[in-house]
Amino acid sequence: MKKTFLLMTLLVLSSTMVYGQKCKAAEKIKDDFAGKNYELWGGKLNTARDMLSGTSVTFDFYVADIDGKNTAYMQILYMQKENDASVNKVDLPKGTKFMVKTDNNEIIEFTAEKSQNVKRKLAQYTNNIFSLSAEINNEQLETLANNTIIMYQVVPEEFETLTGNVSKRPGKKINEQVKCFVSK
Repeated sequence: MKKTFLLMTLLVLSSTMVYGQKCKAAEKIKDDFAGKNYELWGGKLNTARDMLSGTSVTFDFYVADIDGKNTAYMQILYMQKENDASVNKVDLPKGTKFMVKTDNNEIIEFTAEKSQNVKRKLAQYTNNIFSLSAEINNEQLETLANNTIIMYQVVPEEFETLTGNVSKRPGKKINEQVKCFVSK
């Protein structure tokens, strides 16, 4: 009886330690000016390439606690060849809608309260890095903690809609990250 109890206790403790090791933020950001550290929980949704138009777009989704406010982030790296960038201007301003769809067919929609754009040139490519952020409520967090993201969509006002599928592995990874965020 004592051996069974001891074995069960060790099993519970070891599973707790293993789970605790998995709960590590995907990204950590330091704001040197404010002297604050922020943890981003989430990861990569997808990378889409279009050889015909010469673009590559990477989508990441994160949740974070920014100054006591739960925030959802959609980060988009939009890479274009230099000639395309001079003709096709990409802009994702404040007010841009971004959405995720879960495996239970629930769509969670956000309207960007903030939008940051960093533009860089690298060889013959122009990189636009967009960070869209909006407040996320507890109900939306619970939905993401209990379900897996299977699709995403970004709906700019004056640019084509960006939509894509999320494969099981990255969707599950983000799901686990949100669970960790909710439980911390």
